[in-house]
Amino acid sequence: MHSGKTLLNQLDREEKLKIIKDRNFDIPDFRTGDVLEFNVLTSKSEKIERKLSGICYRKSAPNSIRAKATINFNAEATNISYSMSLYSPMMTSFAI
Repeated sequence: MHSGKTLLNQLDREEKLKIIKDRNFDIPDFRTGDVLEFNVLTSKSEKIERKLSGICYRKSAPNSIRAKATINFNAEATNISYSMSLYSPMMTSFAI
């Protein structure tokens, strides 16, 4: 049972390193309470980008390929919570 799980972890590490190598930006070390700003492709075929910025209030699986950050921001007098996978191919930039 451990050999299968170990194999999956190794494949995840290899895929994460491949994604990091192909990107032109790094994901800095951040904490909850930091203001995060990232660009997300909303349409890959039309190359439409959306810039999102807000206060990070949740960070999950920080050392995994499944790492996520959840931000809270205000749009048209409504609080919106948005969760983004940090190693998603739809993310084009990331900054604190």
